Amino acid sequence: MKKFLIVLLVIVVILGLVTLVLPSEISVERSALINASPSTVFEEVNVLKNWDHWSPWKEKDPTIKNTYSSVPETGVGSWTKWTSEEEGGGKLTILESEEPTHIKNQLDFEGMGTSYGEWDFKATENGTEVTWSFTGDMGYLGRIFPGLLMDGMIGPEFEKGLANLKEHCESKAEKAEVQVEEVTIEQPMWFVGIRDSVNTNDMKTIHGKIYGEISAFMQEKGIKQIAAPLSIFHVWPESGQGTVHLEIGIPVQDSVETTGRITMGKVMPGKTVMTTHFGLYDNLGATHMLLNEWMRANNVTVAGAPWEVYVTDPGNEPDTSKWQTQIFYPVQ
Repeated sequence: MKKFLIVLLVIVVILGLVTLVLPSEISVERSALINASPSTVFEEVNVLKNWDHWSPWKEKDPTIKNTYSSVPETGVGSWTKWTSEEEGGGKLTILESEEPTHIKNQLDFEGMGTSYGEWDFKATENGTEVTWSFTGDMGYLGRIFPGLLMDGMIGPEFEKGLANLKEHCESKAEKAEVQVEEVTIEQPMWFVGIRDSVNTNDMKTIHGKIYGEISAFMQEKGIKQIAAPLSIFHVWPESGQGTVHLEIGIPVQDSVETTGRITMGKVMPGKTVMTTHFGLYDNLGATHMLLNEWMRANNVTVAGAPWEVYVTDPGNEPDTSKWQTQIFYPVQ
């Protein structure tokens, strides 16, 4: 018996020493192919409230309760906190959001430190290849339960989550409808505008800056705005990420004299197809995708740069679900 206890003690000591030299960082990764556009899948991850549609943990633990950031509601800086009677609490914050290709988030678990999750969305012929990965320094726990064991614990949860996400997105894609109107622009529409280029990551800030510059010019010259502001997208990168060449403007009655980088632009007469997007600007990409799918299905050929008209002034309407944006594509 004494010999057995000595051997057991030696084994415990050896295991303790081994855990001190084993790496504490773990990583888990799973992928799935989803028959939906990258924008559709991206939206389900980038809008944290949408996680309720597919989260494996919500399904597993009904005691989980979430609260969400109000500003911002989506993308970089948005967060959700949760409490659970079974699993404790924590917080998830989006650190990077590159529509529609990449998201990185930070996870802070009560008593377990900080970890990171990443999402990559790659367009393929059959839909979107989605990769969900997790890395974190689990401290002593990570040494006791090394990589392979943790992969076996977390991996199935990721697989379940991706399966739920696939089912939800594919069902959503099947049900998705876009109301399209054929609109003929009868008369040219002048606008005071600025043409610029911007990285897709900075799209959220450029509009306010340029509209402020144009508005100041118009106020100084006593020029009256006659319709909702617009943006024309002359060049959009095929990958969804990169440099966008756009023209931002405010419609006016007629051509006026301009200075500096402020110029006159014109929306030309012709045939267009138009749909109305309701909700946050972050989700406009999905509506563009639906309109493009409608055009392909109906053999409609695009004949120029699309533009958006921002019908609702966010300063006058706090309910984001009521924000209206009209999307126009000139067609043959």
